[in-house]
Amino acid sequence: MDINSYLRKERELIDSVLEKYVPREFKEKDLKNLLGKERYSFDIISADRAISEPVWNFLDRGGKRWRPALFLLLTEALKGDINKVMDFVAFIELVHNGTIIIDDIEDNSSIRRGKPCLHKIYGEDIAINAGNALYF
Repeated sequence: MDINSYLRKERELIDSVLEKYVPREFKEKDLKNLLGKERYSFDIISADRAISEPVWNFLDRGGKRWRPALFLLLTEALKGDINKVMDFVAFIELVHNGTIIIDDIEDNSSIRRGKPCLHKIYGEDIAINAGNALYF
């Protein structure tokens, strides 16, 4: 199997792991897991609009997911247990994409992956929060 076939094969698995950490639509339990016990009520709609929507707008544009795919390939080559490393797959890809979002703001870039950069669509405040959320 060539590398492009391998990347296509692993993408669905990788995206399912990413959705565990950044759901496409937040539910109250997701926010409790991320933020702990609420002191005030969670605004799920705002969380979706400020984090989930821009993040998945960006992630769904493409990207080869080669960093997490190669991590999985290395795990397989070393006879490791893939189930034990799946959380790292998310970490690798989310941090990488968070840095790209922030870098686009710093460079005042216009286009990323064939579409306007997130800060051009959502504004710098939302893009900064979405990018930074991927670090945590």
